[in-house]
Amino acid sequence: MRYFLLTSTCLVALAAPLAAETTISNTVTGPIRTSNVKAGTPDDILINSNGVVNGTAGGGVVIDSNHKLNNQGTIQIGNVSNVAAVD
Repeated sequence: MRYFLLTSTCLVALAAPLAAETTISNTVTGPIRTSNVKAGTPDDILINSNGVVNGTAGGGVVIDSNHKLNNQGTIQIGNVSNVAAVD
């Protein structure tokens, strides 16, 4: 019985889904926010190698919740002074 319980508990842990994140894989206009990036709800943001965030005077990516940013792509702001790409 102990072996069965241990095996079934391990299988449940392996079957649990990994934490999801919203992936940016194309060009979008920012600012994008961690607080509402997933259809109005908070989420982690992954900008993959194909992803580009074109920021505005409001910034590029705003981390305004307890979620994280993983940037493997590009965050750019052109012709604007005194703006943070990631805030």
